[in-house]
Amino acid sequence: MKTCSKTSCKKEHDTKFKTCPACLVIAKKSRKSWKKRKRESKHCEENQCECTTCFNVKHVDEFKSKRIGGTTKTCNTCRDIQRRSHINPTTEYGKCKATYDAWKRKNPCEVCGISDCRVIEADHLYPNSKKQACSSFSWWTSHGGHEALKRELLTTVPKCCFCHAIKSALERGTQMSISILEKRKIINAEKLKRGCCLDCQHIVTEDTFCAFSFTNGHGKTSNIYTNRRGETSNIYISNLVYKPWVYFNEHIGIEMKKRDLLCANCFKIRKYY
Repeated sequence: MKTCSKTSCKKEHDTKFKTCPACLVIAKKSRKSWKKRKRESKHCEENQCECTTCFNVKHVDEFKSKRIGGTTKTCNTCRDIQRRSHINPTTEYGKCKATYDAWKRKNPCEVCGISDCRVIEADHLYPNSKKQACSSFSWWTSHGGHEALKRELLTTVPKCCFCHAIKSALERGTQMSISILEKRKIINAEKLKRGCCLDCQHIVTEDTFCAFSFTNGHGKTSNIYTNRRGETSNIYISNLVYKPWVYFNEHIGIEMKKRDLLCANCFKIRKYY
């Protein structure tokens, strides 16, 4: 006999599924209703949008992100429901998140010693045996839950975003395209010219180019990105190296002026916190 995986149920059953037959019927009806609402055509006025979760048409103000200039595809109501579920310690997602957050608070970076849990990441000792990123809580909820995440964390070491970026760059394959290398050389020259991270004053060196990034903005609206000064941008700096030289030369100077140079740690803090 197995116990139903639903937190609100916990009935015993002997089927091959994780949930009991009663919960399976409810889930089937819910999926059928969701697909029906998704198929229904909705008419949106000029100042309206359709939520991709509840499929209700609401005013555009309901889709504004907390980040400057950002919008989302999900309405505020659905995002609040999801947020409460994610921080709820009784849900499997909440347990996974709590497990990872506790691990980050207890383990400083093994390279530089920084203990700010906001920038600590789990670096796998054996990348070939890596199941999934430890921060992918949605994946872990359906692949063993927080107990499986605890076992995965035993195969990792704590590193800050800065040290993790340098280590990952060394493990990555060498870029062979001459065009891409020349474009990256131009971008790296600008990083060296600016000298350091705008927020923490971390010095840029030739060995740490990969751990510094130009701010890509706060939130996404279609294919337009808005930075902290309210200026719009059409493309990430890192993606410019894959564009033709004509496009690269046309946009590189304009996009550079709109952005600040940050180290990987400050970049993550500014983006997510």
